[in-house]
Amino acid sequence: MTQIPLAERLRPKDLDEFVGQGHLLNQDKILNTLLDRGTIPSLILWGPPGCGKTTLARIFAQRVEANFVSFSAVLSGVKELRVVIDDAKENTKYNGPHTILFVDEIHRFNKAQQDAFLPHVESGLITLIGATTENPSFEIIPPLLSRCRGRFASEDVGNADPQALTLAIDALKTYDFLGPPEGELALAQATVYLATAPKSNAVYVAFGESQADARKFGTLPVPMHIRNAPTRLMKEIGYGKDYRYAHDYPEALVDQGYFPTELRERIYYRPTNRGHERVIKERLDKWRKILAQRRSHKGI
Repeated sequence: MTQIPLAERLRPKDLDEFVGQGHLLNQDKILNTLLDRGTIPSLILWGPPGCGKTTLARIFAQRVEANFVSFSAVLSGVKELRVVIDDAKENTKYNGPHTILFVDEIHRFNKAQQDAFLPHVESGLITLIGATTENPSFEIIPPLLSRCRGRFASEDVGNADPQALTLAIDALKTYDFLGPPEGELALAQATVYLATAPKSNAVYVAFGESQADARKFGTLPVPMHIRNAPTRLMKEIGYGKDYRYAHDYPEALVDQGYFPTELRERIYYRPTNRGHERVIKERLDKWRKILAQRRSHKGI
């Protein structure tokens, strides 16, 4: 007779078996979208016991083919974290799977223990998923919490307001410099600014799609015409041949491919009509129109 508890045996293995949390997991909702792109940022999952925090973390790791490491803040400390970090570094060194570190009851860690996560989350060595039944605003240190919000200014505002990221970083620096309560006003200012800024995830989508292609196609050869040719041999075998210097052409625009052959037709960045991204979209549309006209004149 199996000794595995019933709850563990019935634990969902993928999102199709997971019930609830539709505001996060339904189609086009944030967590489902992240999983579809195969990218998971550091997250804090806040909710009552039994709502699926641990299960979600395991599903995330499985979907992105990551190395899932779990430990409890009640039973583990900085010493155990060092072991996880060392293993993650070894995996990175030998192109092993990325490490997702799941910390149950992360609110049990004190400030110094939470600080130990910061450099490794910032560097991208690990993806931290913390689970807590307590309000993160009170129990998680602000620098760590700010890095586990999915850095909103880039993902959800993006180029619709390029100043949003600068303001968010400045608010964090202000808080680190002043501390509470004065520094909290800077965080409040940034929160209101981001909430009311025009929104676009076009850069985030482009980044995810380009990463997916990089994983799919691996290292592809650089087109010959944009390869540097510092030696005579390189010139003889075609490095840099037919390269066209954009500044020698009207609008500093030249019809010249820069992607590998397999990705030649890819368009990753598709700007919206919101905020500053409207200006970027108009610029790109203008350039494409000019290039199309030049091709038609040449009979291409």
